[in-house]
Amino acid sequence: MNKNTSAVLIACFLTVLIAYSVRYSYGTLLPEMLTSLSITKAQAGVIYASYFIAYSILSPIFGLLSDRINMRVLISVFVAVMGVGTFLMQFPTR
Repeated sequence: MNKNTSAVLIACFLTVLIAYSVRYSYGTLLPEMLTSLSITKAQAGVIYASYFIAYSILSPIFGLLSDRINMRVLISVFVAVMGVGTFLMQFPTR
């Protein structure tokens, strides 16, 4: 395996690791979020359900989009979007 192949594999692994870490950290952070945001468990469930519904609807759409657009561009754009979204998670307001 050459250096380019290794770099691509490492980048892919880290991207997936970070994406799933952000996605599944919601349950771990939920008890602290309830008190700091003054929301109920039902409201927190609505937040997560909204995320899941949007994820389920947009997955096939972006799957089709990935067939038409260069994957490097698509992944680069959405890694940036994920980074901005993750950064904005530190500014919750009610």
